[in-house]
Amino acid sequence: MGVPDDLHVGLADALTNTPVFPSSDFDFSFATPASYTAAVTEAQSFYAEGNTLATDIASLPSNDYAQIALDNALSSFDQWVLPDQILTIGALVAGF
Repeated sequence: MGVPDDLHVGLADALTNTPVFPSSDFDFSFATPASYTAAVTEAQSFYAEGNTLATDIASLPSNDYAQIALDNALSSFDQWVLPDQILTIGALVAGF
């Protein structure tokens, strides 16, 4: 995640007087893929997790701004940022 996401979620927390989410919510870790195929599998799992989270946002109460902001940031990262990074690492490992 990046500074804009941290700022957005933190401001939503402050403005709604809800507890600040722990920084561990923004920790992402994965093992270095052993092959490009493993990287594709790992990237797809993060994408699917982000897609599920994006769908779950619709079930949250519309006034839960802080949770919606957090889930939206995590969903976007899981769907659009992390898979590309994993695939790039897998391509480097495979020597592409």
